Amino acid sequence: MTGPGTPEKDFPQPIQPPPLAVANENDYGQISGSAPMFSYSPANFDNRTMQQLPVSTISPSTPLMSVAQHDGRSRFCEHCQRIKPDRAHHCRECDSCTLKMDQSSDVRLTIFNHSIRIGGCVGHGNYKFFFLFVLYTSLYSLWVFGTTLPTIIIAVLQKGNPVDVQWIVCVVLAFLWGFLLLAFSCIHGYYILTNSTTIESISDRPYFIRIDYDRSGHNYQLVSTDIGIKLWSLGMVANWRSVMGNNPFAWFFPIRNVLGNGFTYPFDPHVYQNMVERAAQQSRMSTTQSQLPNDSSIPTSKSPPADSNNFPMNQRNGSASELLV
Repeated sequence: MTGPGTPEKDFPQPIQPPPLAVANENDYGQISGSAPMFSYSPANFDNRTMQQLPVSTISPSTPLMSVAQHDGRSRFCEHCQRIKPDRAHHCRECDSCTLKMDQSSDVRLTIFNHSIRIGGCVGHGNYKFFFLFVLYTSLYSLWVFGTTLPTIIIAVLQKGNPVDVQWIVCVVLAFLWGFLLLAFSCIHGYYILTNSTTIESISDRPYFIRIDYDRSGHNYQLVSTDIGIKLWSLGMVANWRSVMGNNPFAWFFPIRNVLGNGFTYPFDPHVYQNMVERAAQQSRMSTTQSQLPNDSSIPTSKSPPADSNNFPMNQRNGSASELLV
């Protein structure tokens, strides 16, 4: 159980494959002869509990889907020496990876040199606590502003009493904090309803999606998405429940009832189907090209296949700021 301000640390242990199981150091912990460690298929996932079910037979219509690096390898954290789940990121401030990371450990809101700092990363385990903290702080500040301002006005206009400067400062700070944090609450409420995070929202890079047709680790296709696509949105109600829990009576209480373990998230059904269709189309194109006669007298052009990605090899996967890798 993760309390407020504490990053989720329940990560799987580093993969230690047996000798000769990994071809070379560039495999980044990907065990040879296996599909990615964290992958999703609608055939073996319960969307209500956000838990994976016992592995069923993988069919061409329900293959395994995961976020990969640009070359098809699993996302890997070189600092933690662990395979990273789809939405996990490494925070240099915490020196650890956080599941479904939203904010870094240095979360500050500053007005006139006064700041609130929230220690620890915000992620899968404590996002609900963070949202409720910001929401209730904004409502309390607005309540202080709304109840104090009329008292000051009445004291000045009707009674002609001098007003202590502390009351003025209280009203000004309550106004600033109230509306600033209210806007912050609305932003994170939007993130919850769309099943997104701050890192995912500000990312300016496409995702590389790996479609595995079996668990061999060899029969797969790699496709890319459009920039800004919301991969994990399941509808507003389902998105809200995934963070706040299934019990409506516990939604606005600091009770940890987040769904799932944070390792695997279901993809948007429409996005999933679109990625599967694009991978199948790409596979057919590759098969057609391989069946063409290899005649050196016929000039050929080596154009990249559909959805191929000409990105720099040193591009970091999942980074959204200088604090994250």
